[in-house]
Amino acid sequence: KNTAENNANANVNTNATSASASASASEEPHPHKYKVLSPKAVANIPNYQYNGIDKSLIYKYILSPLAGFLVENFTPSTLAPNTITLFGLFLMFMSYLHVYYHCPTIDHCSIEEEGGESESDS
Repeated sequence: KNTAENNANANVNTNATSASASASASEEPHPHKYKVLSPKAVANIPNYQYNGIDKSLIYKYILSPLAGFLVENFTPSTLAPNTITLFGLFLMFMSYLHVYYHCPTIDHCSIEEEGGESESDS
């Protein structure tokens, strides 16, 4: 009886293998690993160059010179740019925690003085 079951299982496995082989044979093979991009686009990937432009006056006359000054004078050359970004993220996260600590809800932090009447109450 076990031999008959093993033969039946082997036939099922063989049928499944041949079905998957025929399914993969019917699919078109991709000449490259990028399924969304055309072959021409894949060939142009090494030539891509980011070109971001900010034409605002604040960026041109304030932010860019300030960033250049701070990087040249206060940043060690061994410090990676991603480290600077993560440090800024940490500072933002700490400022949010500070605000949340002092004002957990909007109702908790009102401009009105405690115990005093507001203009809308009178």
